[in-house]
Amino acid sequence: MAGGVQALGRGLVMRCPTCGAGDLFVSYYTMRERCLNCGTAFEREEGYWVGAMIVLIGMTEVLFAIWFVGGMLLTWPDVPWTGLLIGGVVLNLTFPVLGYSWSKTAWMGLHDAFVPEEPAQQAEAITALDARRRAAAFEARDRALAEAAEGEHGAEGTDRSEPGDDPRDAGDHEGFDDTGSGRTR
Repeated sequence: MAGGVQALGRGLVMRCPTCGAGDLFVSYYTMRERCLNCGTAFEREEGYWVGAMIVLIGMTEVLFAIWFVGGMLLTWPDVPWTGLLIGGVVLNLTFPVLGYSWSKTAWMGLHDAFVPEEPAQQAEAITALDARRRAAAFEARDRALAEAAEGEHGAEGTDRSEPGDDPRDAGDHEGFDDTGSGRTR
């Protein structure tokens, strides 16, 4: 299990707070159920992602405050109110969309820093990881057996080329002698 500061740091850089592995998302908005490396379940309980929404809203407010106060301080006394308003609206509309996946990993890191996994959750993660690895091993074995069986059928003389692909095939081919003497007609 990761330490509190380490778990928070890993979450802030969009990594698994427990092991530090990446690849937590199937797509930009869809998170995997478990870490592919350590098996940690990302959603610990029902309503878990409410914390991620709080992180996202809080970060949006902080960025807006930096934008607004910074803009006022840098342009005082002739503050461009319309420009600050438009920039603030754009910031408040785009950051929640772009920061959605980041807020989930940041919340996981923050939560892990203060509420580490219980031994039962760790055991469940190990069991899930073991089951996934076992399933992958069976799949690899089945694939190898299928390829070996296909190779045996191919060695029995089944030719996958189409008739007429080779100019040496028997038949009436223009410019070639069917007797194999190499003379042309």
